[in-house]
Amino acid sequence: MKKVETDQEIIAAAISLEEKSILDIGCGMGGLVHWLNSQGAYAVGLDTLEMMGKAKKEVSGISKHFLAGVAERLPLKNDCMDAVVYFASLHHIPREEICNALKECHRVLKSKGKAVIVEPVGRKGSYFEVVRLVEDEREIQKLALSAIKAACRIGLKPIEEEFVFFERTYQDYQQLIETFVDDQKEASQALSAAKEVFLRFAQDRGVAWNNFVFRSICRINILEKKSDE
Repeated sequence: MKKVETDQEIIAAAISLEEKSILDIGCGMGGLVHWLNSQGAYAVGLDTLEMMGKAKKEVSGISKHFLAGVAERLPLKNDCMDAVVYFASLHHIPREEICNALKECHRVLKSKGKAVIVEPVGRKGSYFEVVRLVEDEREIQKLALSAIKAACRIGLKPIEEEFVFFERTYQDYQQLIETFVDDQKEASQALSAAKEVFLRFAQDRGVAWNNFVFRSICRINILEKKSDE
């Protein structure tokens, strides 16, 4: 399993960027969208109205190249995107809408356009040990994978599947909680519980808890819109 350093590394390896139209679904604070545009792509980010509001508070000029909306009803015309990216976002779509979201992905992709789907994998002993303190997403991750595997039925054929990992520290987890957990009591409880997990695993390895690094495992699926559509 290959170690990767950044989200950008994954996307750059999966698709060409120069002069390509790319949609980032579940773009969060917009970092990947800004980077894609800096690399010569025409990138658009989509997330909920609530997340767009958070992003505007943190990043100046966030309105340009960003849309508020949902993956199952994309506010875009047919056949307009060279690539659609889901970076740890497909499993956040309501479970009853995941298949509809992939149908929408197929609709907005150009012929031979690619869907790049990066999903976390909940494995024992990985970064999942602390992520699940807020929500155990294994069931919805399985549903998302099933939808990916069935996407050939709607004209998205599988091109590649690969597993990679990031390295994540307690500081990374703290940043995650600060971004996505608004309730201060819930956030404090999650951070306290996470520290205990880091302590336990660090003691087993004989290192300081704040130096311990988990592997955050991800699966990359690349799908392509069939050219005969």
